[in-house]
Amino acid sequence: MGDIMKNFESTLSKAISICRGEVMQKNAYSDIYTFPTENVSGYLDYFDFLNKSLLTVGSSFGQSLAAYYAGCREIALYDINPFSPFYGYLLIASFLCLDYIEFQEFFFKHGLRNYYNKNMFQKETFQKVKQELRLLDYYSYLFWDELFTLFNGKRIREYLFNDDEDRNQVIINSNIYLQNEDNYNRLKSIVKNMSFQFINGDIFKNSIDGKFDHIFLSNLYKVVTLDEFRLLLEKLDNCNLEKNGSILFAYLWEIDFNEMNFQEDWIDMYKMPLVKKKLGQYITEYHQIKGAHDILWERDDKEDLVLIYRKK
Repeated sequence: MGDIMKNFESTLSKAISICRGEVMQKNAYSDIYTFPTENVSGYLDYFDFLNKSLLTVGSSFGQSLAAYYAGCREIALYDINPFSPFYGYLLIASFLCLDYIEFQEFFFKHGLRNYYNKNMFQKETFQKVKQELRLLDYYSYLFWDELFTLFNGKRIREYLFNDDEDRNQVIINSNIYLQNEDNYNRLKSIVKNMSFQFINGDIFKNSIDGKFDHIFLSNLYKVVTLDEFRLLLEKLDNCNLEKNGSILFAYLWEIDFNEMNFQEDWIDMYKMPLVKKKLGQYITEYHQIKGAHDILWERDDKEDLVLIYRKK
């Protein structure tokens, strides 16, 4: 987190300006994601995390928490959003201080019957968390304490976070540590020893030090062409992936690997014939997994797809 700490005052100032509505230009990569938009639990079993290392998106920390739950020993997170590590430490402190129901009430946007959750990001709940947060990471404590002093929780969530949050049932089923109270308490017992390296920057332009057993790229394919994405895969394969390592390089929503009927306005990663032509050497494995429709209504015609590269 070194670079972020050097620029802490400007980072906090930017967050305050966003919450005040002074910064009008926002995009998905300047927002914090409360939870993953992927069914992380749906692909966990395809990877051996025990005593392994992982390079993954920072974002909501959902992939990192699931990997630690599965026994991962070392995690590096990359994210272009400088707010991401502060949210990660807020999550960890909340695990340590809140029970299963309190955690959901604090972080979930939706309440019963999918209505707005009036307990979301309540200052009273933050008071329970902030001393533990102070011990975990002082800069994260300063960041959130200042925001909760200046603004109510609803405004912080509305302005600083992405609004793309699915229904509670989907979030619970997609995140193994939320699927039941026992799983939650198991992660609570692990999370205090959780440590991570945070890398702030553009993974397409910057080099990353170190080698990793697994690399998760989530939906980063959205921002570049398939040719540019192939160059990223080549760089990671040559410089950062351990022998016998793996890259989950694409998570695609509601698409079949054998899909031939695509719309011209779809982004290229959804055009499977083109993907097989451009990235075929990296598609050593693929899996259809439950998507949001499957979780909510047990329909198998709306499955999601993960594309995986296994290095030999």
